[in-house]
Amino acid sequence: MKNWKRDLLLLLSLLLVGIPLYVFSVFYFEIYHVAIEFVAVLVGLLIFTVSALSRKFVKGTFLTQLGPGFLAASLVTFLHLLTYEGIDLIPGHDANLPTQLWVLQSLLLAVSVFVSILNRRSQDGHYWRMGAYLGLGLAAVLVAFSGVLPAFVTVRTADVSVGLGLTLFGLSFEYLIAFLYLCAMALLRLWKRGSDDAMRESMYGTIVLFILAEVFFTFTNDPNGIFAFSAHFLRLLGFVLLYRSVVVEGIQKPYRSIFNELNDLSQTDGLTGLFNHRHFMESLSRACETSKRTGRSLSLLVFDIDRFKNINDTYGHTIGDKVLQEVAVLVKEHVRASDIVCRQGGDEFSVLMVDCPQDSTERIIDRFRKTFLLATLTEEGIRLTVSGGLVPYRGEDPIDLVTRADRLLYSAKNDGRNRIYVASENGTLSGGTE
Repeated sequence: MKNWKRDLLLLLSLLLVGIPLYVFSVFYFEIYHVAIEFVAVLVGLLIFTVSALSRKFVKGTFLTQLGPGFLAASLVTFLHLLTYEGIDLIPGHDANLPTQLWVLQSLLLAVSVFVSILNRRSQDGHYWRMGAYLGLGLAAVLVAFSGVLPAFVTVRTADVSVGLGLTLFGLSFEYLIAFLYLCAMALLRLWKRGSDDAMRESMYGTIVLFILAEVFFTFTNDPNGIFAFSAHFLRLLGFVLLYRSVVVEGIQKPYRSIFNELNDLSQTDGLTGLFNHRHFMESLSRACETSKRTGRSLSLLVFDIDRFKNINDTYGHTIGDKVLQEVAVLVKEHVRASDIVCRQGGDEFSVLMVDCPQDSTERIIDRFRKTFLLATLTEEGIRLTVSGGLVPYRGEDPIDLVTRADRLLYSAKNDGRNRIYVASENGTLSGGTE
């Protein structure tokens, strides 16, 4: 729903632009027409480029399926632009040719959208699809330019007094195009919800606008009139939404997700899911600066697992890894949500406690120590103890704070393990075995 509201706001903004744009088109329709079709060509080529590049990384998606059809449609649109009345960069044809090319490119677009949604999970056939779209498009263009088409396949009426700009044959193709778009919308209803919901919602809007553009086109009996303007303007709006759905939702979001994931990986321990040493040092530096500036309390706990090497030697490294994972879970469960828990490496862990008074810190450490004494880890029923040291921040360099905590850890080890020493503000120690 959020994406619908955003797209609707975008369309309303563009509709306001449409009023002065219509006034401009009344006097300079050829320039208006060239600009609209040029945008359509650029978006089509962009979609093809993105589709081709995405195939190296992602297979079987709507985006990768869409490209070949839009390439063919863009090439036909460019020819339509060159043959349009008032432009005539390719001379020697009547007004029926650019209309035939418009219908052809609209058909290619509709077929591409429908087939891409229908077949969006297929991982094969990219070059076959490209060959089919380009081959059919080229064949139709060559026949149209040859001038050998029989009279009954003309798409534009010779007598505009009938009130329609298209012959019955031309209208039939427009109905076929609209039908394909409606089928594509029905297939979108079967599109399972997931990470590409925003692209699906944008495609709804794009298809509706394309259908309306074709409807207005069927009533175009004046090449420079309101129906012709509306058909091209609605087509422009459709391509704007298509650009959003492909470029924003299909490219920017996945890349942001990838970079966010890489950033998470660079700061997270892959085994335990805790923060790693790099993130710990960055957090410690920021916390020390904040504590020095604001006077908020800051404490650092450093601990490791007693005789962890014996666990690895007895049960193997796979079980040792499980122990580390379960220790990480226990630590997270028995410290505050605001505390920063890190795995420094091996079996050593750190907990950064911000804005935690001394008495609260000692209660947390006491509960923390008892947890490990009572815990039975892994299916093998491993029991273990931990040793550590906790020190308050006194305004020193972050490295010196870590050094003080490490010294307490070594003291706890040397004094028999299974204890966590706590240094008070005045330098006295507390803590021990339970």
